[in-house]
Amino acid sequence: PIILAYCIFCIIYYKSVIRRLKKPFFWIQLILIILLAALFWTDFSEGAFSIEGLLIGLEMNLRAIFVVIAFSSLSIEIRNPVVKAFLFKKGARKLYLSVGLSFSSLPIMIKSIPRPKEILKRPFQSLAEMIDYAGKWLETYEQTQANSTDGSNTDI
Repeated sequence: PIILAYCIFCIIYYKSVIRRLKKPFFWIQLILIILLAALFWTDFSEGAFSIEGLLIGLEMNLRAIFVVIAFSSLSIEIRNPVVKAFLFKKGARKLYLSVGLSFSSLPIMIKSIPRPKEILKRPFQSLAEMIDYAGKWLETYEQTQANSTDGSNTDI
């Protein structure tokens, strides 16, 4: 009940959260998770479809929906100038910057993942590209850390 109330509050208070929930691809993925959980929850000797697996899949999806709503709401609040000023004032500048970096980099990282069609066509090259891209992100992170320790500008 508390999580449901929180989700309803976030949907009402943060209208842009609804935008993420309106995407058909998001719901297709959730349906796929339910079907896979129902199919693979038990071994095939008991039958091809499991009601227990279906319920587990629904539970996983409810958690996923909660995470999407919570992180979407948090990303809106973290950009609030009042929150930023409060955290800087209380000595949590590095915390604010690291959270901001993670929230801003995740969409870019997700966009850089090759499409499923591309992964199926060239699985090894796609994996190599993802690993190479991860190395570039690590270099960027290390440069940011080095800049923050030497006292230079750390704004991202």
